[in-house]
Amino acid sequence: MWNVVRDMGVATINIARQSQRGFTLLELLVTLAIISALAMVGVPMYTEYPVRSKVVGDFVLARELQFLVQQYYTLNGVMPQSNTELGLPAAREFQGMWLRSARVQPNPEAGTIRLVYDNRNKLRVLDNQNVINLVPELVDGRIIWDCSRGSMPDKYRPQACR
Repeated sequence: MWNVVRDMGVATINIARQSQRGFTLLELLVTLAIISALAMVGVPMYTEYPVRSKVVGDFVLARELQFLVQQYYTLNGVMPQSNTELGLPAAREFQGMWLRSARVQPNPEAGTIRLVYDNRNKLRVLDNQNVINLVPELVDGRIIWDCSRGSMPDKYRPQACR
């Protein structure tokens, strides 16, 4: 609505505004777009986190096996061929809460630690990609561990194994 006001011979035009109530359609659409973008980023990260924390939780058992393999190599000069050479139970008996088995591989991969996570009941999201292999590599008489091998996707591996 237009109002013309004459004051001292000068005409000014005032536009009367109605008070706004609520939000415009554009404001609602922008808000919806922002929330959608945040959800697209946040939901996948949240769904991966519980699985990764379970994998990392039982990865501590691998550290114990790594220590035993290094100790065996230092004493004998060769890599162990099995769990029994390290004085450990069979692979199926060496388990964690989410870890189905942990075993030391025989030749030609002697010393390699194979971790198989439970993909049937507890970590179904892993499907058939549930293995992490820790491969010992001799560098200047020291053992350096490579845990980037195996079928498990990087998004579920411990940070050091990506």
